[in-house]
Amino acid sequence: MTMTKKIFLVLAVALLTCTLDASAQTRGVIKRTNDGFVALRAEPTVYSTMLRKLHAGDVVYYISAGNGWSRVKYSPNGKWQGFVASSLIQRGGRDYNPYRDSPQRRYGVIKSTNDGFVALRSGPDVNTTLLRRLHAGDQVYYIHVGYGWSRVSFTPNGPWQGYVATRLIR
Repeated sequence: MTMTKKIFLVLAVALLTCTLDASAQTRGVIKRTNDGFVALRAEPTVYSTMLRKLHAGDVVYYISAGNGWSRVKYSPNGKWQGFVASSLIQRGGRDYNPYRDSPQRRYGVIKSTNDGFVALRSGPDVNTTLLRRLHAGDQVYYIHVGYGWSRVSFTPNGPWQGYVATRLIR
């Protein structure tokens, strides 16, 4: 291998490493709060309009940060953009699990909904197969939380494992 090819290869690997590190730094996960949500605001102040409620485990993407606020987009395509207090976001956040990191929080309870049930799904998406209907008051154990979805079961390592939208569990 010629010296030029070696240099090119080293530069390509270095550039790829920098790109991967930069993309990891632009991602964050909403932390768990006492009131159960974090406000995505129109302006970087607590007095501005709340655009949307973000919940523990929701992924956000950084646009910029400063003065205690981060300008973020809630979805990769940027549909929901606004400001969140920087202290309420876990940087990088891929492995952040707000329920695992709280020792008293090993299980949750399904919230009441307008249609009377919560879907236990085969994957973390509303378009995946409905495995079972869960009802208000059903107890579930957390296995994983992320991207606005929780992997749950009825008993620790139980047979009915699937995904539920995190906002539907208290």
